[in-house]
Amino acid sequence: MMSRIWLRLLAAFLAAFIVFTAVAGVTFFVIFSRYSAEIHRAEMEQTAIRIAENLAPLLEASPGSDPPGHGHGQGQGEQSGLGSYLRFLDAIALSEVWVVNKDLSQITSAHHAPITYRDLPAGAETVIETAMAGKTAFSEVFGDLLGAPTITVAAPILTTEGNVVGVVLLHQQINTSARTTASLVTILAISSGAAIVLTLVVASLLARRFTKPLSTMKAVSARVASGDYSARIESTRRDEIGDLARALDTMTAQLEAGAEYRQAREQAQRAFMATISHELRTPVTVIRASLEALSDGVVTERAKVADYHQQMLVETAFLERLVNDLLELARLQNPDFTIEKTDLDFVAVVTDAVRGLQTVAEARQIPITFDPTSLPTIRLSGDYDRLRQMLRNVLDNAIKFSPPGTPVAVSLSQHPTGFVLTVRDRGPGIAPSALPQVFDRFHRQSSEDNPTGTGLGLAITKQIADRHDIAVRIDSTVGEGTIVEFRLSRSNPT
Repeated sequence: MMSRIWLRLLAAFLAAFIVFTAVAGVTFFVIFSRYSAEIHRAEMEQTAIRIAENLAPLLEASPGSDPPGHGHGQGQGEQSGLGSYLRFLDAIALSEVWVVNKDLSQITSAHHAPITYRDLPAGAETVIETAMAGKTAFSEVFGDLLGAPTITVAAPILTTEGNVVGVVLLHQQINTSARTTASLVTILAISSGAAIVLTLVVASLLARRFTKPLSTMKAVSARVASGDYSARIESTRRDEIGDLARALDTMTAQLEAGAEYRQAREQAQRAFMATISHELRTPVTVIRASLEALSDGVVTERAKVADYHQQMLVETAFLERLVNDLLELARLQNPDFTIEKTDLDFVAVVTDAVRGLQTVAEARQIPITFDPTSLPTIRLSGDYDRLRQMLRNVLDNAIKFSPPGTPVAVSLSQHPTGFVLTVRDRGPGIAPSALPQVFDRFHRQSSEDNPTGTGLGLAITKQIADRHDIAVRIDSTVGEGTIVEFRLSRSNPT
């Protein structure tokens, strides 16, 4: 395909140049021919006038008599001044000169037999009579008499008083002008041929330069089709081909990003399934082992049977929380799932979440500090239950990881663009390397205080915050504690 495009471009360039050359050549030839003919006629006219001016004294010296030296130029004609002068003029003018006397009875030339007025071809009389009237005239009727196509100019011979004493006929064969035109045609042909060859070379280079990026695009497209999305054209051209190349590079980059995203999703799904399998395997194994022990009568003591029942109950509760959290997270991550939003007071949501965990905090001797009385009403469009769930997940973690006797501080402050809810604990903190993964599914802090966590609480918290356009951020220092911030922009509160 590239070769066909290259040949078509080459043929188009060459055809365009040939047409241009032909039109320019014909136009130049016509203009030059006309200009050359006009110049030639003007030169002949000036030559004839100068000859007439030089002949005027000779004819004026013998008025009324036949000019001497008439005839073929032999004998008496060769001895005459006029005959010699005409031969001299024929030699230097590369033309033939005739002289017609005033009475139109004699025509004198240097190289022809005596010519009478009656020997002239039809139409010659008009030319001579025009000259006799004092005007210059042109004619091509003398060709048959002279044996070759000829252009003739007739100029009057004037005395010093302005009287016409004769006529000069200056003949020049047309083939002289034709040779000049032929030379011009030859020069044009040679120049056009050389220009066509040069155009062929330049057009070939331009066509190859035009099709080279297309060949590169074809190669890159083949690589992309085979699955290599790292292929790039990287064109530096600043024209439509360059724009196309950059568009293809953008498309390839998007395909590469999409492939990487799909690969990451597939890896995440595989990791997710592996994690779920691991999370489910342990409680299911414990429940099955306990049931087998009870069913087979291996455990018969009343106290041990009660322990086995208690262990199965704990594992069943964990499975229930895990399944519920998975379902909740799946719903929140589904873009088609919509939550019911109503106009609510965000301070009331925070107060309700803190109140709901007060019993759990008191059991661990963890005081929760929060004073809603000094806070303004913050109107928010949202889902009351899910916002409370979002805050309970964070508060539950803060209580779970705080040492007994250390407080969990909940505060709500105003900033230039909105409000910030902060939950601060004095727990062991989170390592900097683990902070980027705290919102990932099944990410759990390794601690004896979190034996039953599913690792989905913060992932659910992040999804609920995103659904309400709330920015959530976690900052932590190992050994000092953790700070969770919820930022509400002023576009949310009313």
